[in-house]
Amino acid sequence: MKQKLAVALLIMALIFSSPIKSHGYSETKGVERGDTIVVAYKLVLDNGTVLTDAERETFPGLDYGKYIDGFVDEVLGMKIGEKKTFRVPPEKAYTDPGHYLYGLALIYTVTLLDVENYTSQNQTNDTSDNFVTTLLRILAWTGGLIVLPILAIGVYRYINSSFLHKSAHICSIGGEKAAGKCANCGTPYCRSHFIKGCANCKGVTLQPY
Repeated sequence: MKQKLAVALLIMALIFSSPIKSHGYSETKGVERGDTIVVAYKLVLDNGTVLTDAERETFPGLDYGKYIDGFVDEVLGMKIGEKKTFRVPPEKAYTDPGHYLYGLALIYTVTLLDVENYTSQNQTNDTSDNFVTTLLRILAWTGGLIVLPILAIGVYRYINSSFLHKSAHICSIGGEKAAGKCANCGTPYCRSHFIKGCANCKGVTLQPY
């Protein structure tokens, strides 16, 4: 029982240590929704008016609804160090009639300087999500969902038989660990006494644990 338990624990450790990548910036995918980015950017109107020229500014939790759609569209997928100039049309810029930039096209020049909580060392073993790696991850987690209940039952039975009811599993004759009990009165017996039948019930069939 102890050997089986050790093997099951080893399998579970291997399954849950499989490299399932979490959401966030990577060198393969670039900026993703929800990332907090640090950029240098310049914002200009079509007529050449410069509205913003920032050397370093942080945009927490990049996502639609939080920043204008055109800006999010273009920044998603950018890599650290990349510079990009793009024009946001009025319908994807400020659509609130009360905003002072409502109805205007915006021209951005953005350089991605950094992404919060990202270091290149974290991506040393980064691999693309091809079919094989995706399938292996699915199988690993599916296996975990199957093995976990079996392991839990095994642990429960081991603890139950070894500790909680240890006194009830001692042979009433020899004193060693019992292999079964009387189906009628519950008296425990070891294997050698088990085959002789219950001494209390005069030969009643015994039930294995």
